[in-house]
Amino acid sequence: MMSATRISRCFITVLAGLLISQASAADLAELGSTGFSDDGAYFAFEQYGIQDGSGFPYSSITIVDVKSDSWVAGTPIDVVLDEESSSPNQARARAQQQASALLSQYGVKSSNGVLVAHNPVSELSADPKNVIFRPVKTTMEIGPPIEVQLDAFELSAGSDCTVFGTTYGFRLLLSTPGQVKILHEDTRIPSSRGCPLDYRIDQVYAHRLPGGAVALAIMLVMNTPGFEGPDGNYLAFTTEVAW
Repeated sequence: MMSATRISRCFITVLAGLLISQASAADLAELGSTGFSDDGAYFAFEQYGIQDGSGFPYSSITIVDVKSDSWVAGTPIDVVLDEESSSPNQARARAQQQASALLSQYGVKSSNGVLVAHNPVSELSADPKNVIFRPVKTTMEIGPPIEVQLDAFELSAGSDCTVFGTTYGFRLLLSTPGQVKILHEDTRIPSSRGCPLDYRIDQVYAHRLPGGAVALAIMLVMNTPGFEGPDGNYLAFTTEVAW
């Protein structure tokens, strides 16, 4: 039985590895459509790809309450097509169909939000755990920069993970002039993450709001054990800042 989240599916797939005779390449999820509601209260993102091991295409859509940084009820919406002949686009289409009512209910639009920082896994010259950006796209140096710092530290993910070596939690800090805010700090690793081996900052999206506030969505890539190398999946952390 598949779990409620894509991350849990990866974990279960890894633990079932001894029962699989053939394995596909490691799964690095793709980030699909993203967007905020007009008022910046909600953010949605999609991740999709081919499951490591099974070779099945999947898509997962999550809607996040920006201020509480929590999933809204009914999400993530996960679709896995259990036929290797199916394509990721077919899984994406089905997930979008299933999510359309909730996306409409929360007013999420893909036209809301701009990509203001991007550090893909293929980028070797940038710091994968630190980004400094302005939450607007402009050639002018207006407004103060915002900095996001990711600090990973050793944290047990449970006895089932000891076979994979050291697992990690993390602390996520957001700095604006005169203020440092802790966006997230692990005291335990939730079971939905499986056995996290590392994290990196991948993308940051911003949506400017009336009155000067900005809604932010910080996308991390988390590595978990895979058949042919670490699998990578997205975690989203959201907040609203004055700017």
